[in-house]
Formats: sequence, C-alpha cells, structure tokens
Amino acid sequence: MASEEESRLTADEAEQYDRQIRLWGLDAQKRLRGSSVLVVGMRGLAAEVCKNLVLAGVRALTILDPCEQGPRDRANRFLVFNEGENRALQAVPRLQLLNPNVRVEGDRG
Repeated sequence: MASEEESRLTADEAEQYDRQIRLWGLDAQKRLRGSSVLVVGMRGLAAEVCKNLVLAGVRALTILDPCEQGPRDRANRFLVFNEGENRALQAVPRLQLLNPNVRVEGDRG
C-alpha cells in the first residue's frame, strides 16, 4: 500500500476521476490511487483488464509476460500489434498514453 502522501489526489486527478468519485466515493478512489497491480500474461482479457485499471487510476501497473505476439493473439490488437515482439513490453507505451498519472511497466519474466 502507498503512503498517505502518495495516495492523495491532486486537483487535476479529482477532476479526471470525478465520475468515479461520485460513483464509489473519495476514499475508494484514494485507495485505488494507492494500489499497485501485477497482471500476468497479456492476452485478450488481460489487455481489457489492464486498460480498465489504467483508466481507473491505479498508482502502478506491471505486466509480466515472457511470450511474443503471435498469430493467435489477435484478441488484444488494440494494445499489441507487432508479431514477434514481447506482448508486455509492446503494451506499455499504449497504456501509458491512456493515463500518464499511472506508472506502467512491462517485464519479460
């Protein structure tokens, strides 16, 4: 868990997450902002989960996947495009564009 200082929302973040704050409250958004998440494997479902976590505003997201993009991985084409490249590392820049407030990292494992 992050410290109180790290999970505190700035005015810009409060504006960005206004809809979520109204839905589940400021305390829940602060807890979410202080959370770090590890996702293992970057296939179709994981790509959607990672997108939603980044948009929700977790503090950090790490994706662990030793595999390269192949022809069977067409379900996650919105994050990973190039066959023969590591799926986790390819997804990082696209996820980072969705929310610069979230630290996104990829790892080959």
